[in-house]
Amino acid sequence: MAIEILKALQVKQARDGELSDGGGLLLRACGDAANWVLRYTAPSGKRREMGLGPVRRSSLAAAGESLTIARQEAQRHRVILQQGSDPIDMRRKAAAEAKALALEGALDAAWQQHECYCEDRADRAERGFPVFVQAIALTNVATCETALGRYDLAIERLEGVLKQHQRLGLTLGNLARTLAFRNGPGDVDRALALGSEAWPLLRRQQRATWLLEIMGVAHARRGAPELGARLIGHARAARAQAGEVERPATRRVIAAVLEELRARHGQSQVDGWCAAGAALNDDEAAWLAFESATSNLRPPVAC
Repeated sequence: MAIEILKALQVKQARDGELSDGGGLLLRACGDAANWVLRYTAPSGKRREMGLGPVRRSSLAAAGESLTIARQEAQRHRVILQQGSDPIDMRRKAAAEAKALALEGALDAAWQQHECYCEDRADRAERGFPVFVQAIALTNVATCETALGRYDLAIERLEGVLKQHQRLGLTLGNLARTLAFRNGPGDVDRALALGSEAWPLLRRQQRATWLLEIMGVAHARRGAPELGARLIGHARAARAQAGEVERPATRRVIAAVLEELRARHGQSQVDGWCAAGAALNDDEAAWLAFESATSNLRPPVAC
């Protein structure tokens, strides 16, 4: 099969449709926007498409350089295929490893913050430095552990913080989050109770986004699908309005919860619940999350 068919001028002038460079490498254009795509047959026999990034074509030289880079990337992935692996799976694995490495780095940084506090504890006490800084440092450590999926370790650490220090809203909320994510026997009931306790101790923005997301997950997993979806919808709308980015670990759990709800109740139904939640104000969402739900918890049922 012929490869390297395209010329730089074709790349620069392409508008709507696809142009083939051979060997599965395609230029897919829609108006001024264009992307490189590699179409191939995976070792499993499944036909797949892999994005190789945008086409740079502000000038003829840029188009030529973009074409060269795309060809090099396509050839690299063809070699992976020849070795019996799927390039998309390999890329996802590399991304997961890089993310885990970054989280490990964040965990190390959080530990350094805690150790720095401990080393200088006497001096900080003399200067009236708040004792709860150590609790915050340990909470940050547990947050990283939760993101890495080390739920048992994070829960143990957060419970230790709550025993030794004043009951901080950040620590209570993080413990509720980890329990809701772990979803073991009794975890979601305890997460709801802790969330109710954390609510008055957190800043308003933390309540509207982060904590209501956690409560949405807990309610959905406890057998209140409509309530859970509404709270998730409200929290996502509040986050978007504030320009905040959802944490990757939270995004994965919420996506899994919504996928399960859609499988049971239908996509239009669940999307409607989320939209109804987005229309609530913070006080209405809080009443749904706590006043109407935690005062008389029902026996858990499948969502």
